[in-house]
Amino acid sequence: MDLSEKKILLTRFLNNQCTEEEVRQVIHLLSDDPPTVELEMLMEEAWDKIPLEYVTEEKKDQEEELIEKLRRIQLGGRPVKTRQLWPLRMAAAIALLVLAGGGIFYGPQLVRQGQEALANTETVTSTGQIGKVKLSDGTSVRLNGGSVFQYPKRFYRQDRRGVHLQGEAYFEVAPDKEVPFVIHTQQANIRVVGTAFNVKEILHDSLVIVAVTEGKVRLQPVIEREGSAIALEAGQVAMVRADGSTQRIENEVDNYLSWFSRHLVFRNTSLPAVVQQLSHLYEVEIVLQDPELRELSFTGKMDRMALPVVIRQIALALDIQYYEKGGVYFMAKN
Repeated sequence: MDLSEKKILLTRFLNNQCTEEEVRQVIHLLSDDPPTVELEMLMEEAWDKIPLEYVTEEKKDQEEELIEKLRRIQLGGRPVKTRQLWPLRMAAAIALLVLAGGGIFYGPQLVRQGQEALANTETVTSTGQIGKVKLSDGTSVRLNGGSVFQYPKRFYRQDRRGVHLQGEAYFEVAPDKEVPFVIHTQQANIRVVGTAFNVKEILHDSLVIVAVTEGKVRLQPVIEREGSAIALEAGQVAMVRADGSTQRIENEVDNYLSWFSRHLVFRNTSLPAVVQQLSHLYEVEIVLQDPELRELSFTGKMDRMALPVVIRQIALALDIQYYEKGGVYFMAKN
């Protein structure tokens, strides 16, 4: 298994997307492979997740020793480095993991050992709902509708702060130069120290878009390609595709906050850039039918309303026409 395959496997495991066979592969990977620089963060997350809450009722001496070491690490004392534990067979310390409903199910013979403070919390927002979460380190998270956000009740590790997101959220991360904050998504990992930014995951297009309003962000694809990592500063936008490629986008950062600010702003923006941004914001396809439309620019501020209303306002301002067919919007000359 090469490096990229290991990263994909670990990411699937952390997102509860593994089959039973893949869970066994994760256990084997953690048991046999020492952490490389590229895999260290994901492997430490996986180490935390597997034995954190459940252990077998009938423990052997080796199991007791391993679990006690893991518990001390997870409680923040860190008397033993994670790397020192790799020679021990993790498979001997945990019960058989079985998949049920896309997540990991632990059999009735297992007994709960983790403390409530160490358990992950999941916040889910329904369509049209906006949720707010305050993390234990002071970080504020605003969730758009249709999002799933997983986070610990408290960050019990001294060397990292990690959360998982599916959907869209705006983060205001509490600064801590010693402990980076990492958001894991299906396509990318976003690493920051203290800043404010929006993360939008578009599942049907396999895209993750990050728009930074304050500070700096490092955008790292799950599938790495040479030179694919991007450093973003305030006012910059970039996206990650499923193949690991990244691209900077010349779009208005403020518009990626429009799901809660309720405003769209364009400042002499080319029509292709306007269309691209609206496609991302509303997750629909918009087509410019005539090449001449690519030469047009649009300036305007409007409320974020239903897409047909927004397109109609743009079409009126530019003296062009539009229509919808099969869920796709077309813009054309009069």
